[in-house]
Amino acid sequence: MSVARSVRAVTTLRLTEMKQRGEKIAMLTSYDYSTAKIVDAAGVDVILVGDSAANVMAGYETTLPITLDMMIYHARSVVRGVNRALVVVDLPFGTYQGNSKVALDSAIRIMKETGDRDGFIPPPQVYFDTMMDALGDKARLYMAFWEDQPIAGTLAIHYGNKVWYLYGASANEHRNVMPNYQLQWGMIKWSLETKCDIYDLRGVPGDLTPDTPLYGLYLFKKGFSGDLCEFCGEFEMVYKPAVDLILNKGLSAARELRRKIIVGRKRKAAEKENKPVERAPVQTQENDKPAEEK
Repeated sequence: MSVARSVRAVTTLRLTEMKQRGEKIAMLTSYDYSTAKIVDAAGVDVILVGDSAANVMAGYETTLPITLDMMIYHARSVVRGVNRALVVVDLPFGTYQGNSKVALDSAIRIMKETGDRDGFIPPPQVYFDTMMDALGDKARLYMAFWEDQPIAGTLAIHYGNKVWYLYGASANEHRNVMPNYQLQWGMIKWSLETKCDIYDLRGVPGDLTPDTPLYGLYLFKKGFSGDLCEFCGEFEMVYKPAVDLILNKGLSAARELRRKIIVGRKRKAAEKENKPVERAPVQTQENDKPAEEK
């Protein structure tokens, strides 16, 4: 009979707890599977896959020549050998350089792509720029990449005892890898790290029957085992009825026009995809005729 021993993995939350208790945190560098396995078994808390792999493993004089693909290779090798330690990976010079604006631009581009696909009008970029500047570290942008290309993004905010999943979008390509689940897990971990009581997935359709167009959204959010809570909703106090009427009519007309354009594009694409291939007429020679039955 064998007895399995559970190993508590090191996370950023656990490192925070260790720091608060005044415990020492051990960190060493590894670039390959074998070394990582030895370091992890020794009880080291954090393993760094540093860009110094350019010097140690590749023989370069500086760290500048190492590429993102090379770092990914070393990171995968280390992760395969680790059972407990937290793995931290350096980004090579020039691959990001702390520019959050680039990440936000990528997220907005993906959101526009999502709007075209699902038939909604996303807010303008200035809306997100203003939100990120106003909320500071209370807002976080999460991005998913596939082969160095951004394929999904989510925006979460933290206030009080709650983290909200505010916006989400995914590109048309590589949807089969389901990046939004990984992004949701990242936001859930943020709510745990900040010791929140609630992680709010926000709205679902009022009609929860399988026939509603947004039933898939409900199933996606329900899949995280959350509780469905119904609130009283939003109320508007209208000061200028005429202006309110014009705005509402204009927005409704814009949404309907956009929906018709998107549906028209999809219909044309479907017709083009299902159009039968025209074949050249087959000419039958005299000796190609089937033999007569005797």
